[in-house]
Amino acid sequence: MAEISWDLGFAYAEVVSRLDTLLSRKQLPYRREYTDAEARFHASLPDQGRVELRARPVEPSGPLRVVHQRTVLDMRFEDLDPDQEKAFLHKLNIAFLRLGG
Repeated sequence: MAEISWDLGFAYAEVVSRLDTLLSRKQLPYRREYTDAEARFHASLPDQGRVELRARPVEPSGPLRVVHQRTVLDMRFEDLDPDQEKAFLHKLNIAFLRLGG
């Protein structure tokens, strides 16, 4: 089981929205769970693997805290080979490049 963590320069709400959009567009079966501190997405991938995505806001500090929002995205892959993980990460990377551009 591989685990990866990204520190994203996007607001929490944007990250959650983008994850929802990505999983819906790829027509992947998934479920969401929300708490006060995080959003979790549990998705089944076409090759019998699974991914859990956990987004949580980073508490900003300093004078730019209102302008510079960040979110940590933790990913845990199960039953995927390295090529399948790489393909999913590529799709996720593209989703956030589109958001930022």
